Formats: sequence, structure tokens, C-alpha cells
Amino acid sequence: SSGNAAMSLRGGSPSIYFDGTSGGHTRFLTDATDIAISNGNLDSAGSERFRFRTDGGLCFNGDTAAANGLDDYEEGTWTPAVGGQTSSSNHANYTKIGNFVYVDFDVTNDTGSAHTYIAGLPFANGEYSAWHVAWISNNAGGTSTGSNQTGGLVTSSQLSLRPAGGNQAINIENNQRIIGSAQYRV
Repeated sequence: SSGNAAMSLRGGSPSIYFDGTSGGHTRFLTDATDIAISNGNLDSAGSERFRFRTDGGLCFNGDTAAANGLDDYEEGTWTPAVGGQTSSSNHANYTKIGNFVYVDFDVTNDTGSAHTYIAGLPFANGEYSAWHVAWISNNAGGTSTGSNQTGGLVTSSQLSLRPAGGNQAINIENNQRIIGSAQYRV
């Protein structure tokens, strides 16, 4: 119809609706069917490139399985808390893709000594995962020498610091700087 920039195409099921009246953006709607985009022309169906699923998610290259649909993407920052207390941070970023979260951070413990974890992860973890420490400073700000501190476990929405191959907690001392990254499943 003219004037309100709306159009509908009906030829049985499914019906397709185009609506340009919704606050400056165009909406493409169907009546409870997936939307598939393929290459090709009217004489050849071509190959499906991606599909918007009615139950949420985006599938690629002919895949139609709900379990394979990308249904979440988010980027942001988070607030690391050494020992559960707010700490100085140069950066703390995350990207969530589907049910995986990737975090990277640069944090300094200025809340006292003998902390064994960094809390404040942007999403609760769904299962145990390992994480990696790229660099740890000593209390004077230099590189921590003679250390086998390599990472730890993602547990209870926190990063616990552990030695290489060990299950004993390692203390994060006052003024110690930690740069690291982790990826875990939610």
C-alpha cells in the first residue's frame, strides 16, 4: 500500500510482509516460517547461504538444525575483582558468541595479599574450564621470576589461580599485576 510504505505478498502459505513504517527501519516478516537467503535466480534455486530461524538463531550454508543456530552475540567490558574486591584494571573486555565467553584482562591487585582468585566474570560458567596467564608482575612491578603460575580454573564465576599441573591455589599478592585471558562455556 502507498503512503505508509508497507507491502504484503500472499500466495498461500507462507505470507511475506515488508513494513517501512516502524521508526525509520524496514521490517521483513513471515508468518512463522524460517527466512532463507540463497544465491541463484528464478530458474535455479541456487545454494542456501544463511537462514533466519523462526525459533531464533542464524544458520549458515544450508544447515537448518536449531542446535547449530547462532543465537547470541555480545561484546562489552567487565569489572575484575581480585579476591572478590574491586581492583585496578587497565582493561577487561569480553565477547560472547553463542554459549562461549572469551575474556581478556589486565588487572592489579591493590586490595591486600593472599587472594587466590579473580571474580566478576561477565557470565556464570556452565562447566570447569582452564584459563591462561600471559604475564604476572612481582610486587615491585617487574616480571615474577621463578614462577610456574600459568593459569588456573574457571569455577563458580571466577578465575582461580593455580600452578602448572597442580591443584593448589596460588596467592595473588598486593600490587601484583596479572594480564591474561580465558574462554569458557556458559
